[in-house]
Amino acid sequence: MKTANKITRLAMSLILFCTACQLQAQTKVTTLSVGDSGIHQSSAACLLNVQTTEFDNISEWGIVYSTNHNPTIENGLKQTAQLQKPSDARGKQVVVWLTDLTSKTTYYVRGFVKMKNGNVIYGNEKSFATKVPTDTDHPRRK
Repeated sequence: MKTANKITRLAMSLILFCTACQLQAQTKVTTLSVGDSGIHQSSAACLLNVQTTEFDNISEWGIVYSTNHNPTIENGLKQTAQLQKPSDARGKQVVVWLTDLTSKTTYYVRGFVKMKNGNVIYGNEKSFATKVPTDTDHPRRK
């Protein structure tokens, strides 16, 4: 009887482990291009696409960015997506605005999804450079 209980517990542990692995594997984050029309002196619009069957297991999602390659939520800045819940983005490209950027600076961005179990899934990296201030950007000349 004890051996049967051990085998049952082991089997259940393996099922739970494999299920957790499948949930993460079923989630794909794509950082789409940051187009020139969305890049300004101190802000930029980034496009994010999340493909998953597990929207209910997402606790946070958005764009992480830095002036260094491969930003993460630990070493970069993040801007979360502004939808009530991730499932609102099902099948859509979501715009995430980055603000308070420094002009004439190259930024590296990646989409991210943080699951309720703490795992973070990152998308591909994209880069862009903020624009140079012009005379028309000066407050006195507007």
